[in-house]
Formats: sequence, C-alpha cells, structure tokens
Amino acid sequence: MSRPAIVRRPTRASTALGADFGRRRTEVLLAFVTMAVLLAALTVVPNRLGVGVIVPTVGILVVLAAFLNPRIDISLYGIAIYLGCADGPVKLISGTDKATLFRDVLLFAVVGGVLARGILEDRRLPRIPYRWPLVAFVTVVAVQALNPGTPSLTGVVAGWRQQLEFAPLLLLGVMVADRRGTLRTIGIVLLALTVPNMIAAVIQNTLTPEQFGSWGPGYADRVLGRGAFANTPRTFYEGGGDVDRVRPFGLGADSGGAGILGWLGLPFALAFALSKGWQPKLWLGAGGVLVCATAILTSQSRGVILTSLVAVLAFFALRAKSRNAISTTFALGGAAMLIFVFVTVFTANSSTAAVARLQTLAPGQAAATISSNRGSSLTIVGDYAVSYPLGVGLGRAGPGSGAVGRPSGLNAENEFNFLIGEIGLIGLLAFAWLWGAVVLDAVRLARREPDETRRTLWCALAATLIATTAVWFQASPTNSSASAPVFWLFAGVVGQQAFALRAAQRAAAALHAPSQERRTFTG
Repeated sequence: MSRPAIVRRPTRASTALGADFGRRRTEVLLAFVTMAVLLAALTVVPNRLGVGVIVPTVGILVVLAAFLNPRIDISLYGIAIYLGCADGPVKLISGTDKATLFRDVLLFAVVGGVLARGILEDRRLPRIPYRWPLVAFVTVVAVQALNPGTPSLTGVVAGWRQQLEFAPLLLLGVMVADRRGTLRTIGIVLLALTVPNMIAAVIQNTLTPEQFGSWGPGYADRVLGRGAFANTPRTFYEGGGDVDRVRPFGLGADSGGAGILGWLGLPFALAFALSKGWQPKLWLGAGGVLVCATAILTSQSRGVILTSLVAVLAFFALRAKSRNAISTTFALGGAAMLIFVFVTVFTANSSTAAVARLQTLAPGQAAATISSNRGSSLTIVGDYAVSYPLGVGLGRAGPGSGAVGRPSGLNAENEFNFLIGEIGLIGLLAFAWLWGAVVLDAVRLARREPDETRRTLWCALAATLIATTAVWFQASPTNSSASAPVFWLFAGVVGQQAFALRAAQRAAAALHAPSQERRTFTG
C-alpha cells in the first residue's frame, strides 16, 4: 500500500472530540438550541406559566439528561453554555444567589454519570494530574472547617463551595485531553459564548441605570446600589456631568462579564487567524478579534482591558520564533489595525462617558489609575500573611460571605488577600503551587509542540492562563463563573498532555540509552 493511502486511512482518534468539527455541527447546534430553550424556560416562561411548575420540571429533566448522557463532549458544551449565558441572568432575574446552585447540580450530575458508568462497565478512571499540589490544596481547604473563625456549618459549605466548586472539571478535562481537535473546539466554544455576551453588553451600554435595573431584582440591587451593594453601584459618572452610566454585565452576574469572556477568547481568535490548513480560519480569526474587542471595550472595565493586553502580549511572545517571526509580525500588525479601526468607530459613536473612562488607561494616567484602584490592596498582602497565617475562617469573604452573613471585613480585592483570609498562608502556597504547575506545563507544551497549527493553539491556551494569572493582582479569578471553570478544565487538558509528553520523553531516553552503552562498550 502506498504511503498516501496510509496517511488518508481514518483512525479511531479521528472520530473523537473536534476531529472533524464540520461533521459535529448538528450536535453543537442542538446543544446551543437546547440551552437557549432552557434559558427561556428559566427566565421568560416562568413569568407567564408559574415558577413552581416550569423551573423544577425543566431542571430535573436537564439534570437527568446530564447524568445519563455518555457523550462527555456534549455535556461539556451544555455546562459551558449554561455558565456563559444562563447562570448570570437566572441569578439576577430571580434575585437570589441560591439559583447558582443549579450549576453545581448540573456539573456533579455529569461527573456522577461518568463515575457510575465507570463502575458499571468496570473501567478505571484516568490518571489525575498534579496529584500532590491538588491533595495539599484540598486538604488545607478541608481542615479549615475546624478553624474557630468559621461561623457555622453553612460557612463550611459556602467556603468549600467557592474553593472547590469547579474542581470536577479537571477530571472532565483529562478525559477529553487526548482527543484530536480539543484545543480548537475549546477556542470555538469560547468565541461562540462571547457573541451573545457582547450583544447583551452593547444593549446594556445604551441603557440608564433605571432601565437596566428593571431587568430583575438582582440587576436593580447591583446597578442602583441597593442592599449588599449600597456603596458599590455598578455605574460611573459621565464626564463633565453628574449622570450615571451603566457598567454592562453582558450575560454575566456582575459588571465586566462580557469582557472576561472577551479576553479569554482573544488569544484563540488570534490563533485561528494564524492557523494553516483550515478554510474558515480567516473569517473566524478576524471575526473573533472584533467580537472580543467589542465585548472588552463595552464592558467599561479598565481591569479587563489591561488583562486583554497581557493576553495578546503573552500570545505573541510565546509564538515568536525564527521560523514564524514574519507571520507573527504580520498577524500582530493586522490585529492592531483591526482593533485601531474598531476603537476609532467605537469612540466616534459612544458617549463621552465611555471614552472618558477608558482614557484613564492612557500611558500618562495608567499607573495612577492602577495604583488608586488596586494598589492599596496589594500593599497589605504581607501584613495579612503575618497577621492571619491560618486564615480567619471559611465563607467570610467572596461570594460565600453572602450565605453566612458574617463577612470578615478584610480586604479581598485580589487573589492573595482572598486566599489568605479564607484558607491561610499555607492554602495560598498550596494553590499557587497547583496554579504555577499548570501554567508552566502549558508554556512548555506551547514551546515543544512540533506541529505548527497545534503549537499556535497551545500558545493561545498558555496566553489565556498567563492573563488569568495577571488577574490575581486586581481581582479573584477563582470566584468568577467564567475564569474559574476555564482554569480547572485547562488544568485537566494541560496535565494530561504534559504527562503524555514526559512519558514519551522517558520512552525515547530508554530506547536511546542501550545504544549509547553498546557504542561505548564496543568502542
């Protein structure tokens, strides 16, 4: 048989997740339509037919389907769509944080189905990567239940939840890591989720606070500054006047939600624009850049814009090599031109408030802006590490504090302060160990991948992780329903691929070692 015939022969791997995305268009479309119907059933329909009947019925059917579905890829599509498009509106329209429990039930239904099928079919679970840092982190979180500062059992549950809520995605990431096309599918899903969030952010950008608050009780509390948000309304003053302007949420649960998805997907949009051998790469890359730029700018979040710059710089820095320096340069110039044209149109058609807020990131003002907004929280990290080495108790900062009702009062505006307060200095070090291992392995995979297309996608994934790491200094990415699940899923994918790379290197070294000894002996 000729070599071309062997090359064209299909393999089992070619039928896995993303091997031929075109052949899976129907499944992806059905997943998106299903979640759109679910969103309508949980928001619009209950207002007409009754919450007590529609919501429980739909919820039970979805959870049952998630448990029984043997296709992990379809389950991951559903989880991604719910977290990216439905979780925020369900929470804010219903006006209760308890609505977010559905995402946990959905996620654990998927993982429970995986475990149940493994037991029934007598299959071994895949190897879990990063076992030692993961065990250290989980142990510290579990032991914090004994901290005298933890208010009650409610505090224990709330604290465990906000630390470990998305950890099961690591297992699902491991199970899809070896499937061909996984990286490309991840990028496409991120960009697809950014589109409706961008549209929602554009609409919200034109509303007054009162109009936006009419969307639901949760929106009203945050935008109008009521209840727990009395001193922190999600608005800003229009330049030169005293008119409040909205900071859009997109389809997220708080301001900047669309922008977060924007910088998460931006490196993948650049990767698609640079990929070879795939026909839709140009329109997907260029369109993805514009969609992400729109989501980022309309989010009215200076932190989101700074993180986006880190993501872009990290992507091009990882991809820059002598063999692709020319294409990287052209891509960087093309992306800059697209963004420049868009920003020009955006500023020409936007309110003076939006432009004035973004002007605080100009070179002469950026340092002062960052220092005034986040600098003070960073200066007390060392003091917290000395004063609270064992933490102040679970569920007393972040989203969990709302369930307990006994916030610690400590500054938790960055990841360092948040983790020290919740799980102490040892917990911070354990999680930093896990996080650092994932980021370093992603960079290593990006630098060592021989295939140019896959290497570009690995650069996008690593750049996303690096940008998320930069968020540690201005917010807590482990509390975001966008960045937190992305990290845990990426940890599974990266860990499995890094393990396979090390195993291949050990096998190659073992095969090479005897020949070296033989040459030495015979010589």
